[in-house]
Amino acid sequence: MLSSESNDACSSLEEVMLESLVRVKIQDGRVIEGVLVCIDNFMNLIVNSATEYHGKEVIDFQEDDESSSTTNNQEDNDSKTLKRKLGTIMIPGDSITNVCRMKVI
Repeated sequence: MLSSESNDACSSLEEVMLESLVRVKIQDGRVIEGVLVCIDNFMNLIVNSATEYHGKEVIDFQEDDESSSTTNNQEDNDSKTLKRKLGTIMIPGDSITNVCRMKVI
């Protein structure tokens, strides 16, 4: 059974971030960007128009909204962040380490 504290956190996140462009970091180091369309009581997120970024260097959460979504260009191809379009996805709440609102749509 979920505590009321968990439900309060979920509803406040929903109020602030629903229908916003978000950046979600997950435990394995990948970063997902897209439009947040749904949150459930387990903090599972439904993200529309999702794009996944992964590689040796991950997007810095402190970047400005207008900044590039890729890491610094370097000569070594192995150090670049890879990008993949996913569409509409569900991100399990127990795998999320950070959620950041980029801008309201």
